[in-house]
Amino acid sequence: MPFTKLISSKRLCRYVCRHMARKATPLREKRKAFETSPLMIGVFRKGMPHFYQRLKHLYISSHIHTVMLFTWTDYKTIFLPITSFASATAPVHSLSNLMQGCIWIWFHLILCNVSNQARAKEEDAVNRPWRPIPSGRITVRQAVVLRWFLVIFCATWSATYGAGTVMATLGLVTVTVLYDEAGFSNGPFTKNLCNVGGYTAFEVGATRIMGTAATSLPSAAT
Repeated sequence: MPFTKLISSKRLCRYVCRHMARKATPLREKRKAFETSPLMIGVFRKGMPHFYQRLKHLYISSHIHTVMLFTWTDYKTIFLPITSFASATAPVHSLSNLMQGCIWIWFHLILCNVSNQARAKEEDAVNRPWRPIPSGRITVRQAVVLRWFLVIFCATWSATYGAGTVMATLGLVTVTVLYDEAGFSNGPFTKNLCNVGGYTAFEVGATRIMGTAATSLPSAAT
């Protein structure tokens, strides 16, 4: 091999080695950061079952956070007032009844908010970009599927408390459809009418669940 070709080959090898070293440095840093992360430390110390458990917790907490964002602005305006009024009207029979009533209110609040926010994507993108749909945590199609799943779930759950609670759920669903699909939200009178109907449905359902007996609660609510 000629001497000049040998020199050029050595230069080429040095160039390739330096180039590969520069490319490898970020990869080594990323690998080191990944291996020293809390998730991987748990894997090294406790094995793969811990790794899958951490992934499961992260997955579940992400979905819970998404659901909480749907209702974040309505705790002071809907959840707490309805809970307070229903507790005073029922009256509350037990702590268990109170907790069941609060959960019932929350799930029905999710139902209404998912329906409303699925049709207000452009408005929320400007005013509340942190909400699940404009922030990209959930798509409009997924929100629609979630909305109708919640309708079935809430109606089935309300059936365990009696026909009156089912009627409260169906009344709330009807008001939501009129507000979002029928365009009642566009007029001030129809919008206020839907708001009154929604609050009434929330109040009746929560009062029936928190009270002493499902059969005696309609008279107590009035």
